[in-house]
Amino acid sequence: MKKILLTFVLVLAGFAAFGQADHFFAHKSGKFTLKMDAMGQTMETQTVFDDYGAKQWSSTSVMGQKVTTLFTDGKSYMLTPQFQEVPAQDMVNYMALTPEIIEQYDIKMVGIENIDGYDCMVYTLKINQQGMEGKGKTWIWDGFSIRAEVNIMGMTIVTRLTKLETDIPVDQSLFILPNK
Repeated sequence: MKKILLTFVLVLAGFAAFGQADHFFAHKSGKFTLKMDAMGQTMETQTVFDDYGAKQWSSTSVMGQKVTTLFTDGKSYMLTPQFQEVPAQDMVNYMALTPEIIEQYDIKMVGIENIDGYDCMVYTLKINQQGMEGKGKTWIWDGFSIRAEVNIMGMTIVTRLTKLETDIPVDQSLFILPNK
């Protein structure tokens, strides 16, 4: 169950973050917080980014275990509970959707809705992560996932943006890879 929950965290992080281009967000730097409700658990992810998202540091607490990830130089790393590189190419960058990503995830833009004061582009997509298939819907503003809903294995997981600060100074030491 813990492994499934961790997989959900990594899948949902992709709605807001990693991708194939250098610009993931329309803002140079900032911080945001996402809250996720899944399987009776509420989790919070805090992300700090710079260079329009080319550098991102995120921390999530999952069932008492802290998971920290770093995206830099086009690669994604899980820093805790153990250091390992994780694939970044499996994630979606809504600021630079390519025909290949659109086809891979069957992404469709289905409208524009205002969520929490943000005029968001609404997308549907299909997910196939580690053998788990599901469907999702996400509301994107300036590259940020304001809300995401994923139905996978009969469960609905809802993620929502609870705090966003943009174009602010950020701590550059967060983006340095630790010694392995």
